[in-house]
Amino acid sequence: METNELRGLILSLLGPRLRRSGLAADALRDDQNLLESGVLDSFAFVQFLQVFADRCGFELELGEIDPASLTTLQGLIDYAQGLRD
Repeated sequence: METNELRGLILSLLGPRLRRSGLAADALRDDQNLLESGVLDSFAFVQFLQVFADRCGFELELGEIDPASLTTLQGLIDYAQGLRD
């Protein structure tokens, strides 16, 4: 997936949580930490990562990556794009 497609997918998956947090999708910065900003808690983060991986068609191996690198929009995009390179 291209950057804009990945961004759209992530924002659509996060949509309900963004609304509950009072954040507009277009206000979410690429470097904004989804955990620290309250968009996701630790349990929701793990669930989100699984759904994101399923939708992108890859298996997430948390033992092989630093989950902290996936807490931002840009980190998620970089990870997904790195898998296809």
